[in-house]
Amino acid sequence: MDDMENRFEDTNEIIYVEPPKATLTTWLIIINAAIYIAITVYSALTGIDFNEALYIFGAKVNLDIMSGQYWRFVTPIFLHASIMHLLLNCYSLYWVGSLAERLYGHGKFMVIYLLAGIFGNIISFIFSPNPGVGASGSIFGLLGALLYFGVENPRLFRGYFGHNIIITIIINIVYGFTQPGIDNFAHLGGLLGGFLAAGIVKLKGTSLKWLRRPVFIIITLFVLASSLIYGFNNPQNLSIIKVEELDRLISEGSYKEADKLGKEILSLKPKDNYIRLRTLWSLVVATASQDKYTEAFDYADDIIALDAPRGHYLRGLLYVETGDINRGKEELEKAKTLDPILTEAVDEVLNQL
Repeated sequence: MDDMENRFEDTNEIIYVEPPKATLTTWLIIINAAIYIAITVYSALTGIDFNEALYIFGAKVNLDIMSGQYWRFVTPIFLHASIMHLLLNCYSLYWVGSLAERLYGHGKFMVIYLLAGIFGNIISFIFSPNPGVGASGSIFGLLGALLYFGVENPRLFRGYFGHNIIITIIINIVYGFTQPGIDNFAHLGGLLGGFLAAGIVKLKGTSLKWLRRPVFIIITLFVLASSLIYGFNNPQNLSIIKVEELDRLISEGSYKEADKLGKEILSLKPKDNYIRLRTLWSLVVATASQDKYTEAFDYADDIIALDAPRGHYLRGLLYVETGDINRGKEELEKAKTLDPILTEAVDEVLNQL
């Protein structure tokens, strides 16, 4: 690491008479830590769960973005889910940010960092229905900016960075795809955003027409526009909006309308199991409330394939409601055995029989 940084200093001297210090990198680390502390204190003082506090402070939540809270493409860059998440990102930012800021300078570095983070959140919005926070999209963007430096300056890149940057990117992407809970879509989006942003801000002119600034501006605007259009119109995010409407219809007792909307959601073939579970659960309620028990049992069977304990719990309720008490008890006991969390709910039903 020290050898690479020393050689990087030599590279930087070629671009700047006096290489800039990585002051913004330091400030970003301080800001990230300060925001994490502030949210932790807020959570403790208000009694609000930390994850709920992250939501309040601006986590990426697809439903809220679909509802018009577009600022959630930016705020997640400065939020972190745990102290370990914060420490890992700050360490990565210190290493990658120091290189990128000294190479590109303060202003260009900040443009790359923010645009990469926004790109990361947009790509996550398209492909991941899960909430998201973290600076990792921006950090991958800085790696993308270093990669772009290699495209314009292949000889210098090979001489001073070798394959370190490329290997780091590959290892982190592979690791992201093999570990649960990591939003690799944000990483890939950030990598792309950082590469494009570096092509816009540039270190110097180039004789290659396809690397000139106007080309990158056009590509960036096209990618941004097409990504946002697809993100707001893809089946996954449309399903999220419809599921919220479905919940409202169920709460109002509008079961016929809920039945129709639930089937419409399933026709979109949402890939997220949580969306499918919520929809199927609502369809069980909607169809049973209309005495369409054959359909209700079919939907409960579909739930068993996704979440066996809750599927058996619903089947038990349906059997009880249709007068088959013994089979209802069997299903309810099976649900309790599979997931002890359901014990209280099951016992409450059984005590009423």
